[in-house]
Amino acid sequence: MGGTIVKSKIPNGIISIYLIFLLVSTGFAGLLVFPGVLDEGGVEGATTRYVGGSGPGNYSKIQDAIDNATTGDIIRVYAGIYYENVIVNKSITLIGNGSKNTIIDGGGTGDVIIVDVNWVNISNFNITNSGNSFVSGDGGIKLNYAQNCKINDNNVSNNGQNGICVWRYSKNNTIENNNIFNNGGKGIGLWFYSSNNSIINNILINNSDDGIAFVHNSFNNTVINNLASNNCYNGIYFSSTGNFIANNTVFNNNRGIFNCLGMNNIIVNNTVSWNNDSGIHISTSNTQIINNNISNNKKGIILEFADSDTINNNTISKNVEGIYLWMSENNKFRNNTISNNRIGINHIDGSTHNKFIKNLISKNDRGINISANSNFLYHNNIIDNTIQLYNSGSPSNTWDNGANEGNFWSDYNGLDNGSNGRIAGDGIGDTNLPHQSVDNYPFIRSNGWLFPSTPILLGPGNIDSDGNYTISWYNDLKATGFILEEDKDIYFNFMY
Repeated sequence: MGGTIVKSKIPNGIISIYLIFLLVSTGFAGLLVFPGVLDEGGVEGATTRYVGGSGPGNYSKIQDAIDNATTGDIIRVYAGIYYENVIVNKSITLIGNGSKNTIIDGGGTGDVIIVDVNWVNISNFNITNSGNSFVSGDGGIKLNYAQNCKINDNNVSNNGQNGICVWRYSKNNTIENNNIFNNGGKGIGLWFYSSNNSIINNILINNSDDGIAFVHNSFNNTVINNLASNNCYNGIYFSSTGNFIANNTVFNNNRGIFNCLGMNNIIVNNTVSWNNDSGIHISTSNTQIINNNISNNKKGIILEFADSDTINNNTISKNVEGIYLWMSENNKFRNNTISNNRIGINHIDGSTHNKFIKNLISKNDRGINISANSNFLYHNNIIDNTIQLYNSGSPSNTWDNGANEGNFWSDYNGLDNGSNGRIAGDGIGDTNLPHQSVDNYPFIRSNGWLFPSTPILLGPGNIDSDGNYTISWYNDLKATGFILEEDKDIYFNFMY
């Protein structure tokens, strides 16, 4: 069977280079080579300036050091409390002396730090007490029309609005290894065409809005290995296109991951649990939800006004409702494990032309609850649910693949004996039909649509004058009509 491999390139915002200094002293001249901290946009021969401490020439304010700096300079800030609203308008590196002890307090007005240029690095600060204006996007750190910046290893907390605000066409920035908590708005917010940014390994807790959010056409961002917990609204929210959300842990928020309006997003390998409303909520099209572990939410996955989404290889367990569909069309659910929920799949009116293929639906109080029409459900293992199927209002759906192959039901007790003019021994039940009043072709074994064993071919096969290809093999199960891939019309007739 075929598969899909999703690869993502994370842009490197900072490139370490080597600075070469010529040391000249009495009786000695030589070269010393050591790792530097300049960016691609930096310059050689940078000056290191100091703020705080007792050294000669040290500045008392961070802003004074910036005002006297030139492009590429490094500003090191000693531990202490600095009551400032810092404007970074030069491409510099700003380094604190520890994210607990080097505190910049914005006094409750505006941004604590605003960056208006490219190629700025900010690290090892405790940044707190910004203003609370939603309209101006006040934040602990704001990137404004800024590119190729790196914000890392900071504590950003107790700001009036956003923790970190990526604002207006800020692109190709990296936000990494920050602790962002107790802010009055979003933990990290990307606004107004802020695209191609990387958000990596951050911890976002107890923010009054979303943990991470990208809105207003902020597209093609990468969100990897973050922890978003106890945020008031969503752990991760986006209404933009082409974002990659992977390997995040998202729990105890109102919603875990909410994709509203943004298309062509990928949500893969996340752990989403214990969220009050939903684990993953999709209200858009062409989203891929792959290999996520979704558990202990009110609803595991919600598709609401969603179409043409792909939901594959997820583990969905211990939710009130595993999968919930409402007014959603043309979505594909394949190879998911849906178990130990109160309702495995809750398929409500107005959701049509959805496909459920090769899912394991097991040990739920109610396996499938369906009131919608014109959907396709086949090659699923429906096993040991208290109520296997509840058809509300006698909906009309298709429970086979068009080649006389339905689903495996653990409660089916019919015989594969050739009754009713059928083929005996083909692995599909011939009596007590239709099972559950819907399935005319139930399998008598789980995964009965797969080849039962590796066949031993009797020859290379033959093609007749009509182009039909016939192969023969030894096998202990005489079967016909296996389909190798449901979405491709590849059929074989078997001789035995």
